[in-house]
Amino acid sequence: MLFFPFLSKPRLNQAIDLKRQYAARKHTFSATMQSFIEQILNWHIWAIQRFDHCDDKYVEVIQEVLQFPIGPKQIVPDTIIINQFMRNYPEAVRLAIGEFVATIVEDAKSSLLTKKATPIMFVGPPGTGKTYLAKQLAGLLQLPVQGMDISRYKSVHGTRFYSSSPEKGVIAEALIGAPSQAQNWSNKILVLDEIDKALAMDNNGQFVASNGSDIYNLLHTILEAQEVAVPLSR
Repeated sequence: MLFFPFLSKPRLNQAIDLKRQYAARKHTFSATMQSFIEQILNWHIWAIQRFDHCDDKYVEVIQEVLQFPIGPKQIVPDTIIINQFMRNYPEAVRLAIGEFVATIVEDAKSSLLTKKATPIMFVGPPGTGKTYLAKQLAGLLQLPVQGMDISRYKSVHGTRFYSSSPEKGVIAEALIGAPSQAQNWSNKILVLDEIDKALAMDNNGQFVASNGSDIYNLLHTILEAQEVAVPLSR
């Protein structure tokens, strides 16, 4: 650094700028995420200052975290239209949808991810309109919707960024969204499709799909009714 200041300055400026961006976003992250990103940032800046060493993977993971949506889109539901759409569904479905809508409308008032809403699981034979209902509901709430065939994903939770073949995982990819996306809200509707394929078992009771156990654990996590803090490995 002492002999090649022209090399270290751009890197150091970039690192300081990343730290500045994080400081502006810090209040939107959980305590676990704050601890993680601060450790990475401090090590990254120290390595540049002390050894003029810049590891691109640290830059990438910091930039990735900073791409997470800042907060939710405010929701003002048109209850008349929603009720008209839901009137042909059974009462049990209408009540579940009503509770779900009320929960996400309330959650959208806060930018802090301190509460985890319980999602809805649709069960039924193919062709009964499970995916259609989920996507129509998102449209009625004017929220972005992203459907994914979860049985096709190799990694659900993702792998750590310093592993030999890092992957974001389906949940992180959905949260981050496309880089060109102008408005990436944190309360988009995610439709996890083809769960039955991912959880199919053979005659020995083993998952047929390689990611079967990951998806099984994921469902146990997101379908818990109580509010829990889920640490992210990425």
